Amino acid sequence: MSNLEAEESVLGAMLLSDRAIEIGEEILAESDFYRPSHGLIFRAIVALHSRNYPVDALTLVDFLEKHKKLNDVGGKGKIIELASIVPAASNVEHYARIVQEQAVLRRLVAAGTAIRSLGEGRGGDIDALIAEAETHLSSVAAVQGATDFMSMTATMSDLLVDIEHVLETGETRTGLMTGFPALDTLLTGFYPGQLILLAARPSMGKSALAQNIAENLADEGIPSAFASLEMSKLEIAYRSIARVAKIPTHRLRTGEINHTEVAKFTEAKKKVLARAAYFHVEDNASLTVSKLRAELKRMKRQQPLGLAIVDYLQMMVAAKTEENRQAQVSEISRSLKVLARELEIPILALAQLNRNLEGRTDKRPVLSDLRDSGSLEQDADVVLFIYRDEFYNPDSDAQGVAEIIVAKNRNGEAHKTVSLGFSGRLVSFLPLPKGGES
Repeated sequence: MSNLEAEESVLGAMLLSDRAIEIGEEILAESDFYRPSHGLIFRAIVALHSRNYPVDALTLVDFLEKHKKLNDVGGKGKIIELASIVPAASNVEHYARIVQEQAVLRRLVAAGTAIRSLGEGRGGDIDALIAEAETHLSSVAAVQGATDFMSMTATMSDLLVDIEHVLETGETRTGLMTGFPALDTLLTGFYPGQLILLAARPSMGKSALAQNIAENLADEGIPSAFASLEMSKLEIAYRSIARVAKIPTHRLRTGEINHTEVAKFTEAKKKVLARAAYFHVEDNASLTVSKLRAELKRMKRQQPLGLAIVDYLQMMVAAKTEENRQAQVSEISRSLKVLARELEIPILALAQLNRNLEGRTDKRPVLSDLRDSGSLEQDADVVLFIYRDEFYNPDSDAQGVAEIIVAKNRNGEAHKTVSLGFSGRLVSFLPLPKGGES
């Protein structure tokens, strides 16, 4: 699929007019040309123009000759021929659109061939294959859609209307509420496209807090997806029942509960079943980002999706297993950020901290404690740390209190701390009556 006449017409027009060069550069890339020599000429014209050199047949010939590319494009005669075949340089946009359309069609065919090869291979994880097929198609759409910087007029107008509505009505605009008022006040919720990192040392309660947030959303009828690489669905279910019934999980497992607790369990059943409809769990220990992407897209096609949770990031399997672990974690982190933007949902990713803080007197985490990769801090919009003083100091005055440290907040205040209650008996967090920030 190609139109060589249109390609020649674009190049000819660009040799006659600076404005034609600008239009051609806006619409096309070198790879859009079917004939490689045409792409080479296009690149040379753009290079001359970007250096503020005059562009015509003679300067182009000189440029190509100096770079030893003149013979590759058909010689001096070809350049002079191009400059003489265009009836009007003003038609360059029309010619360029024809070239662009043919390029998209070629990419579509190439994507179809690649997808067919995936299907004929008949091997591998079917969800990963579907995700790869979607990537091939997305790349075609991305090339066609990636054209211009857009004016901010429409975006700014919509935002001004929204702010005026808030000022007139007093209605506050917030993100997705976690169900912990002190934290929600500080962060104003989680927002679509955000990557939120929740990090701590082992046994601090990362999984418990993430599950509590998902369950709080479920109580409001907001679906969430919990990708658990560490705990099974059964363990998560036990914790959910324990939190509502206020019965430790080990006693639920053994059945050693008294009559009062039986009544609590019976009362809790209705609530946990109602919540379960909005709480979706995947407990695949070998989860990849491509697999996660395929499953989240499938979920979002079926129903609204409020939040995705990954427990935890460093346990995910990287696509390029031959790279070192730091590079793998960087790729996973970046991919999760891109996924949050693509699906327009917040993603809460749990992360393990390194051991550096164990050697300090003050064991409260800082950003440099993030394990495996500095890209975690860079990619995340919000970084939250969990610190429980009672874990390190059994005689601490802060028994049953967890500090949630906001170490990074791209769109708000950072270096603030929120206090939540923590029940080790139920492995659960809860708002404190006067849980505030410091």
